[in-house]
Amino acid sequence: MEEKYHKGYIFPDEFYKEYTDFNSHKDFIEKGKEEGIEIILNKTEYSSGVSNLPGKVTLEDVDKIVDNFIAKHSKFKSLEEMIDTAKNIYKDPPDLLPRYSIKERVALTGLIAPNDYELECNICRKHITIAKGTIIPRCNCNPLSIYMIRKIIE
Repeated sequence: MEEKYHKGYIFPDEFYKEYTDFNSHKDFIEKGKEEGIEIILNKTEYSSGVSNLPGKVTLEDVDKIVDNFIAKHSKFKSLEEMIDTAKNIYKDPPDLLPRYSIKERVALTGLIAPNDYELECNICRKHITIAKGTIIPRCNCNPLSIYMIRKIIE
């Protein structure tokens, strides 16, 4: 199932295509930003916020604004309902890269990077940089290739 996920997003693009007005998670996030709503939804973090609000605003106000955005652009009434539905459909999102793997400097394919990393393929020596929350890809050079962690970017 790991090939359905990309960039660490907990739900694949097919979910957004079926249940929302968007074609991908990226489209969903971009439209939210256009409307002043920031939504972070990946394996390592769930959060939402609203920018440019006048005066004192409560968390309930922010939740209402985010829920209105979700209701307007999807089949759901709230972000919580959207997340619950997606979790019921996609029960096995990728796990985080375990500490023992980080200690051994091995980036296992299909797991989510808990930090920003600079990686190098053990076969073709290709270098890539991945962000925190990104699913570690497989190098195309060989099915047996593994990325080695060269640098943890803090």
